[in-house]
Amino acid sequence: MKKYFQIIVVFILLIGVSKAQTIFEENFNYTVGTMLNTNGWTPSGSPPSTVNQLLVTSPGLTFTGYPPAAGNGTTLANTGEDVYRSFSGQKTGSVYLSFLMNVQTAQATGDYFIALSPSASQTNYYARTHLKSSGNGYLIGLSKSNELTGGYVYGTTVLNFNTTYLVVVKHLFLGTVADSTNDTEQVFVISGTIPSTEPTSSEIAPYTQTTKTDPKDLSYVTIRQGSSTAAATLK
Repeated sequence: MKKYFQIIVVFILLIGVSKAQTIFEENFNYTVGTMLNTNGWTPSGSPPSTVNQLLVTSPGLTFTGYPPAAGNGTTLANTGEDVYRSFSGQKTGSVYLSFLMNVQTAQATGDYFIALSPSASQTNYYARTHLKSSGNGYLIGLSKSNELTGGYVYGTTVLNFNTTYLVVVKHLFLGTVADSTNDTEQVFVISGTIPSTEPTSSEIAPYTQTTKTDPKDLSYVTIRQGSSTAAATLK
């Protein structure tokens, strides 16, 4: 049951029936200790960082009921190399990014560690998923793009360090006009039994940031190690 990243796109019909299709799956089933950038991932940035280059690490994370697969994981420091991979571009319906996460430390400022981006620009990040410390644990947050004032919406559940959670980030394309401002994003955090259908409530409710233009499509996923003064450390 070792799995780290999986992207699922769901096309929702007008009558409410949905069809799900897995369009990208990553189990880090590579030689332990090798760099992700030699296993299908591409360094991000110009020039890309050579600090704390992301490696295949073992063991991978597990979660009861998450689709079984052999694999490992990767471990993020609070600064260093960022890497990305492409997937078949999606521009309608809902795109879900699911992954297992185990956080060791978080900081008060908070920073994002994973994001999706459009085919036009891999570094134009959407669905930025943030972590910041709170009491003896941490909160998970979300920003649509690079908004600051009023952005970086955080959930209210204080999550536990050194605990594995299943996280699902959802981007919903709305309307028929590309590059409008009404797409919504939300975050689900699952700590117990995986539900058979999408929950009616989420850790971060559908979030719309109308000051930021929607992407025309989504085509990349990026793993990011963030800023040393703000970012978390995690598997």
